[in-house]
Amino acid sequence: MRKLVYIPLDGTRTLLKTGFSIEQIEQEYNPQKYFDEVYVISTKDRVDDYGTLKFIKSDVAHIASFISKINPIAVRANGGFFCCDIALACRVKAIPVMVSVHDDMYDNIRQSLVFADKVVCISEAVKKAVKLLTDVKDENIMMLPRFVDNSIFQKKYDFSFFKKLNNKYGSGKHIIHVGRKTNQKNIETVIESLVYLPKDYKLIQIGLGDESQYLDLAEKKGVIDRVFFIGGIPREELALYYSWADCMCTPSRWEGFGLVFIEACACECPVITSNIVPMNEYLKDNESAMLLDDFENGKKVAEVIFKVCTDKVLADRLRNEGKKVAYRYDITNAGRREIENYNEMIKDLNCNSANNLKVEFEKLNLPYVIYGAGNNGKTFYKKMHELGKEPICFVDRDSCKNLKNINKIKIINYDELCAMEKNFIVVVTPCIRNNIICKLKKDGFSIMEMEWYENLIDNAQLIDNQFYSKWL
Repeated sequence: MRKLVYIPLDGTRTLLKTGFSIEQIEQEYNPQKYFDEVYVISTKDRVDDYGTLKFIKSDVAHIASFISKINPIAVRANGGFFCCDIALACRVKAIPVMVSVHDDMYDNIRQSLVFADKVVCISEAVKKAVKLLTDVKDENIMMLPRFVDNSIFQKKYDFSFFKKLNNKYGSGKHIIHVGRKTNQKNIETVIESLVYLPKDYKLIQIGLGDESQYLDLAEKKGVIDRVFFIGGIPREELALYYSWADCMCTPSRWEGFGLVFIEACACECPVITSNIVPMNEYLKDNESAMLLDDFENGKKVAEVIFKVCTDKVLADRLRNEGKKVAYRYDITNAGRREIENYNEMIKDLNCNSANNLKVEFEKLNLPYVIYGAGNNGKTFYKKMHELGKEPICFVDRDSCKNLKNINKIKIINYDELCAMEKNFIVVVTPCIRNNIICKLKKDGFSIMEMEWYENLIDNAQLIDNQFYSKWL
C-alpha cells in the first residue's frame, strides 16, 4: 500500500474558505490518486476524512511518532518556511522528504531546506532565490510550476449569472483584481487608477483579508461607489467572474508563480499585471498579457486598463494568446509530472540529507546567543527559559536596547558579538531576517533560525542535560 504524509502550508478549513472544494484538495495532495492513503498532518486544524485523505491534527512534538506509525514511502511539505521546518525536524529514518517552495521572498525561504531530499521550485525566480540563500545542491532541485484545472477554468457563457453580476455592480466596464488583501497584491494602485478612468469603470476585488484600509483609500480618492470587495468564492464561481469581466488587473509587487493569471487566461479574460519574474517567464507583453513596468503608478495603470477595455483587436489578441498559455499549464500534466518527481526521489534516496541532520541536533548542546531583543526574541527566550536553557546574551541592532538586559541577561551590540570567541550558535529571531543571516554567515557565525531551533528542540529528548534526536 502506497502511503504519503502531507504537511500543508494552509489549514484545510482556510483552503475551503478560499473556494477550494474538498475534491480539489484531494486532487492537489494526491495527484491522479497515485497514493492509496494520504495522511494530512497539520498543527492548525483537521476536517473529516475524505476519499484517500486522512486528516490528523498534531502538535510538533508528536508528528515524528505519527510518521513512524504510518510508515509512508515519502513525506511532502507544501511550502518553504514553517511547514518545511516541521517536516525536516520531524523526519524519520529512511523516509525521504520532499519540500515545495512557492515564494521567492527571501525571508520566507528557510535554511532548513538543505536537509530535504528534494526541493521543488515552482518557477525560475523561486529556484534562483533558493540557490542564492541556501546551500541546496542543483541535483536536489526539481521544477514543477503551478497548474490549473481547465475543466473548471475555461470560458463560461452563463448569461443569466452575468445579468445578476451586471445588476449587482452596475453597467459599464468591470475590472477584477484577484488575490489576498495584502500589500503584495498592490490593490491600492488599482483603486487609484479609477480616479483616471471614466466613471462607469468598476473594480471588483476578490480574495480573503481585511478590506478596511482599502475602503478608506477608496473613500479618500472619491471612488468608494465604484469599488466592491468580496471574500473567497468557489473556483467554479471565480471562473464565471473571469469570463464576465472586461479585464483582470492584479499588478503584484512579487509572486512565486501567479496562478491567478493562468486561471484568467484559461477563461479568456485579458490580463494586466506587473512586468516582473515570474509572470514575464510565461506571459509575453502585448501578446498574452499587458505587462506593466510602472505598476505603482495609478495613472499609468489606468491608461493600460482603458486601452484593453476599448481596443477590441488588442483584447481579442490577449484572449486568444492567453488561452494558448493556459493550455500549457493544464492540471493533467501536473499530476503526471508530480508522480515522476516522487518516483525519482524514492529511487535516488541516499539519506545524505538525513545524516547531515545529526549535526543540527548536536548543535542544540552548544551555548547560544539570541539575535533580536524584540517580541520574537523575548517569546523565544521564554520558551527556552522554561526548558532551563539560558542564552549567553541577546544581540540587537537597536542602540536603545544595548546595555540593557532581559531577565538579567545582557543585550549587546553587533561589534561586541564579533569580538566574542565563536563557540556558540546564533539563533535569529526577527521576521525580516535575510540580511541579518547573510551578514552573520559572512562574518563566520554558525546560525539557526528561531523556528528551526524550536522544532529541533520539540523533536529531541533531554538525556543527562544533553539534547538528542528521537530518531538518530
